[in-house]
Amino acid sequence: MFKWISSVALVLCIVGCSLSAVEAEEATPLISQGELITQLASETPPLVLDVRTADEYGEGHVPTALNIPHEELSDRVSEIAIAKQGAVVVYCRSGRRAEIAETVLREAGFTGLLHLEGDMLGWEAAGLPTEKPGAEEADPSV
Repeated sequence: MFKWISSVALVLCIVGCSLSAVEAEEATPLISQGELITQLASETPPLVLDVRTADEYGEGHVPTALNIPHEELSDRVSEIAIAKQGAVVVYCRSGRRAEIAETVLREAGFTGLLHLEGDMLGWEAAGLPTEKPGAEEADPSV
């Protein structure tokens, strides 16, 4: 009986350790807000992907970010296929939707995924600049 219990415990340990290794392998590396700002100013800036809703995006987003809501991403991934081998920084409001989007992108063959540390809540809390669609087109003198 003791041998059987020991064997079961060993198998459970191996399975648990293997699952932890797989989960750790699939975790998307974080990019700090400061590093993203630096990379956006470089000659080869990353694609920044905002996976929040269009309304959330319209309220303000990380400069240069492209908006594809996470629930539309699998149908629209071809729109960003050119960035498959490059850096793609993903964010949402707090992180949950970005993780879902990262899984979709990983399965589609994207290899340079990064997750914005703190997501949009962190970006705003740090007082970093945001863009709003159409803001650059507005003429304040009218």
